[in-house]
Amino acid sequence: MEAETADDLGTGELYTRRAEIMFNLQRLRKVNAGLNEAVEFYLKHGATKGNPPFDDVVDEFLADKRQVNRRERYLEGLEDKWTRFSEHIGRGKLIADITTEQIKNYVYNTRSDLSDTTKTDYLRGLSILFNYGIQKKYLGLNPTKGINRPEPRVKAPKVLSPEDFAILLNRCLKKGWHDRLAIFVLVGFCGVRTEEACKLNWSDIDMENGKVTVSETVAKKGRHRRNQIPPNAMTWLQAAQDKRRTGPIIGANSKRLLSTAVRFAHIGYSQNCLRHSFCSYALEAGWAIEKVIADMGHYGTPTMIHSYYRNIVEEKAAIKWWSIVP
Repeated sequence: MEAETADDLGTGELYTRRAEIMFNLQRLRKVNAGLNEAVEFYLKHGATKGNPPFDDVVDEFLADKRQVNRRERYLEGLEDKWTRFSEHIGRGKLIADITTEQIKNYVYNTRSDLSDTTKTDYLRGLSILFNYGIQKKYLGLNPTKGINRPEPRVKAPKVLSPEDFAILLNRCLKKGWHDRLAIFVLVGFCGVRTEEACKLNWSDIDMENGKVTVSETVAKKGRHRRNQIPPNAMTWLQAAQDKRRTGPIIGANSKRLLSTAVRFAHIGYSQNCLRHSFCSYALEAGWAIEKVIADMGHYGTPTMIHSYYRNIVEEKAAIKWWSIVP
C-alpha cells in the first residue's frame, strides 16, 4: 500500500470534515449540480490570488490607469460610480463575493430613478472593474455578465436654428464678449467640444492657415486633431481678432460666462445643441462623414453617426448655417 502524501485526502480528514461536505452537497443539490461539476467549475474559473475587498481593487485599478496617463475625467467618472455602489453593498465587501443579484438590485431598484442610458453606463462601469479583477486573478467570473442592458429609445438630437445662432453670435460681438464668441464659433462651426474649446489658448487658433488645434492634452479622447475653420467661421474670428489676447481664450468661469451669453440672447438653447448642430448641418451640407467624425473627435462608427444625425435638418437650413456671418 502506497503511503499518503501531504496532498492526499485521508479517511481521517474525510471523517472530521463530514459535516462540511454534507452541507455543501446539500447546497449544490438546490441548484441541480453535483460535486464534480462544482470542482470542475472552480478549477476552470476560480481565482488564484485571494479575494480582496472591492474598494481595494478600485484603488489598484485607478493607480494602474493613472500610471499610464488615462484621462482623469474618465477615471473620476468611474470612481464615482464604484464609490456609490460600494456604499450600497457595504464597505469592505470582498469583490468575488458580490453577486449578480446585488448588482441587478442596485441598478434596477435602488437606482430606478436613472435613465436607461445611465443604467447601461453603470453596468458598463462595473463590468470594467470586474474584468480587471479577473485579469488580476482576484475572481473567476464577471457577475455583470448575463445582466440584460436596457435598450434606451434614441431621441432626435436637439439643434439650434441658424436664426438663433446668428442672434447669439451677434449679441456676443455687440457686447464685446470675444471670448464667448470664439467658443461658440469653435463648437458650432468647427466641431470642437465645449469643454475642449474652453481649455484652448488663442495661440491654438491658426488664423493664417485657417486651422484650430486640439492637442492630446485637451481632447476628450486624448487624441490630437487639427480642424479646418470654415470660411464663415473665419469672418467671426477675424471680427474679434483686434481684441485677441495671449493665453486662454476664456477664463476659468467659462460655464457661467457662456450661460450668461445664452440667457441674454433669448434663444431656444439646450445642452450640447451646438455640437449636435455642427454635425447635423455638416452632414446635410454634404460634408464627408469621415471628416465630420474626425472634426468632432468622436471616433464612432459612420453607421452610428449617420443614423443619429442624418435627416435632422433641412438642406436650406444647412445652407443658412454655413452662411452665418457678422
